[in-house]
Amino acid sequence: MDFATIGGLVGAFAAVLGAAMLEGTHLGALFNLPGIILIGFGTTGATMAAFPIATVLKLPKYFLNSLLGGHIGFGHRAQRLVQLAGKARREGMLALEAEVKEEKDWLIKKGLMLMIDGEKAEVVRELLETEIGIWEHEQRQGEAIFTSLGGNAPTLGIIGTVLGLIHALGQSDPKTMAAAIGSAFMATLYGVGVANLVYLPIGGKLKVQVEEYRKLYEMSLEGLMAIGGGDTPRLVGEKLSVYLSEKERNHLKKSESEAKAPAGAPAGVPAEAPDGAPVKA
Repeated sequence: MDFATIGGLVGAFAAVLGAAMLEGTHLGALFNLPGIILIGFGTTGATMAAFPIATVLKLPKYFLNSLLGGHIGFGHRAQRLVQLAGKARREGMLALEAEVKEEKDWLIKKGLMLMIDGEKAEVVRELLETEIGIWEHEQRQGEAIFTSLGGNAPTLGIIGTVLGLIHALGQSDPKTMAAAIGSAFMATLYGVGVANLVYLPIGGKLKVQVEEYRKLYEMSLEGLMAIGGGDTPRLVGEKLSVYLSEKERNHLKKSESEAKAPAGAPAGVPAEAPDGAPVKA
């Protein structure tokens, strides 16, 4: 769970509502059904016109990815690859068949299966790079659609305000006209608000997540290539350490020592994939 995203969204809305209350605005005055309908359905409709329906239907999945994409375990991934390198050196590549059954990460699982089947290193690299590219394209669609929503919402808000002003200026009673003018600007508030408080932040979070996971998968690919080439656990660790923080490098050195232990010795490395990995199509 990414508490930064949840806390940020809650904090942003709280700041807006708090500012309105400090100004003396009654919260009931912020409710405007025509503006809600225009921004909600109008923005979605304009976005649907720009994207395939299959992509639009994945909006809930992309939104959940932004909320659930927690800490990315570069250190655990590096430790896992060092562990696999140690086992491959001690028992041979075929011994990794048992690890494939336990492995949860799609990239490592596929890479190990290809290497166990005896595929050449360049073939494995090409196939996995293609897989990563397809995964990245799928995840970039989430970023693009939320960015599009963030661009459409303010424009629809302005349209709603213009429509409201046309109605307001047609009123003969000054009091009624003043109330209608105030109501007209609610559409702009909704459009700008939902764009800058929801759509654009979510799009930005998805962009960062994709870049981070791309880095993780690149590190995993380098580790798999090193394992397939018969590198020692220490050399595998050195190759992967460039992706890690100082703290993670220290933990990795400990894993390198454990990977040299005799067969059957506990490695102490979790096999699970990093929490919150975006769903692979």
